[in-house]
Amino acid sequence: MELVKWRYRNPYHDRRHERERMFVIGSHTVILDQQPSEDISLHQNTGFLIWDGGYLMAKFIAERVHVTDKSCLELGAGSALVSIVAHLQGASRVVATDLTEYLQFMRRNIERNVPSQSIEICELTW
Repeated sequence: MELVKWRYRNPYHDRRHERERMFVIGSHTVILDQQPSEDISLHQNTGFLIWDGGYLMAKFIAERVHVTDKSCLELGAGSALVSIVAHLQGASRVVATDLTEYLQFMRRNIERNVPSQSIEICELTW
């Protein structure tokens, strides 16, 4: 296995300034909104962006984890990319959680990509 910095191989790297992002994961295309802001810190606005780690987790689930007929819980779902991919990969139950201020944003992204009742959305401070 070779070690190469992620930014050199990631076609989605550093696109945090874009309002809409499209991801092709497996046979699915997922289109998500994000809300770029200059005021991003560990304690504010992190849930409005799609982070490289979320993309990596979604891709990992699509390519290496068998979630068919399993329950999946995403803590701090933000844009809900990972939850959407888990649903598309056949998870029987998906719960996406985050702070109150991100729930409507998360709901819009979910409804844009899958039937709205297919993923449960819950407030959770963790």
